[in-house]
Amino acid sequence: NVVDVDTNVPTSISLVVDDSDAAVSTDDQQTVKDALDDEHNKEEVLYFDAELVKNENGNETTPQPKTPVTITIELPSSLLNIDENVIRVFEIVHVKQDGSTETLPATLNGSQLSFTTGSFSPFAVVYKDKEKESATITLRAGAISLKGQIGVDFKLDIPDELLNDDTKIIITNTHQSSQDASSTLVFKASDYELEPSTNRKIYSFYLPVRRMADDLNIHAEDKDGNRIRLVTGSGVDYTDTGFTYSGLTYIHNQLNKDTTPENLKSFLRNLENFSNAARILFGYEAEGLSVDKTGFDDINAALLEGFDYSRSGSEPEGLKHKSVTLELKSETKIIHKFQLLEQDKSIDDYEFYVGDRKVTPFEEDGLYIIEVENIRARDLDEFYTVSVKAKGADDIAYSMDYAALSYAYRQLSKSGVSEDLINVVKSLYIYSNAANDYFENN
Repeated sequence: NVVDVDTNVPTSISLVVDDSDAAVSTDDQQTVKDALDDEHNKEEVLYFDAELVKNENGNETTPQPKTPVTITIELPSSLLNIDENVIRVFEIVHVKQDGSTETLPATLNGSQLSFTTGSFSPFAVVYKDKEKESATITLRAGAISLKGQIGVDFKLDIPDELLNDDTKIIITNTHQSSQDASSTLVFKASDYELEPSTNRKIYSFYLPVRRMADDLNIHAEDKDGNRIRLVTGSGVDYTDTGFTYSGLTYIHNQLNKDTTPENLKSFLRNLENFSNAARILFGYEAEGLSVDKTGFDDINAALLEGFDYSRSGSEPEGLKHKSVTLELKSETKIIHKFQLLEQDKSIDDYEFYVGDRKVTPFEEDGLYIIEVENIRARDLDEFYTVSVKAKGADDIAYSMDYAALSYAYRQLSKSGVSEDLINVVKSLYIYSNAANDYFENN
């Protein structure tokens, strides 16, 4: 059925359509089929003849249009696509008066099909079905995360239709050991960090330095738990298995490239050496590992004396600053511990700050903990001020300035410190210098 003919057709002219079985000759039907390729469905074809009829003073003629005419027809339900896994593309094959054919594009809106033609004679509605290409996430890069805590960044290109709360990006630490069970992070696809220069979406899995060699596996799922297609930039499909990567893989890839800047290579070599020293210290997958001690002989307490901590003031009444240390096993962070000295005192009687930021300590084993977390590689030599005052007081009563390298200085100043720990703090110092050199020049 004709639904509409565009307004370019004069009112004195009407469109007459015949879609009866005899409307198009057998020869013209064969001409249409000969014009189709193997992708077209040659069995389900809607043939019809259309012509413009001009009625003037009772005389009917069949003129050809002076300008192209757009026609909209209603398709029978038998031609409409009901398979959600395919895309049906409709076209019009026009058998011209000289017996040749032309294929006209057609646009489907619901059950109505529109096409534009410049002449009239037999037509056929034909279609080809194409499998819907599943939306694909492309893994563009893996890299060391250096925003704070060390980890691995996965950089993805995600199409807009998948960039929502229903799409899940799942990263699993597949490494099993006696110390740690595997762990999994589940991100909403919409919960990403943007890399502005490439518009890539970044999802990060953070690790302590001793676990840089742990294998991390990434895959994507829809809201029903079905895997979403995941490929690399080179087209390798990791949908079913997920893509596995580690911080150590990134380091070795960069070290093996001729194009990697020398200061980045130095930084990464010293990060790996720091990781090896930490793995040996904590007995984590340390068999066969060694520490490169190049430059160690020049590192001593005198060299690091400028990194010793400093205090000012005294603790408010009823509170003691019990200890401060650098945590390396779980992540690189500074930990301050405070103790209440009087039973009638509450930790709520005091106000704590890291720099200008007010913080709330948490309780652990009867002590109150302030953590300075997410210390970037370039900031290992930076001092962080932790201070406290009585609640409501105008002035800070007590503060301490402490850097990650304050811990290194203190260990080098002691006697009886294990060789493995000395190796860790010396490699930490060299790693800090290499990080500063890299980030100051890039």
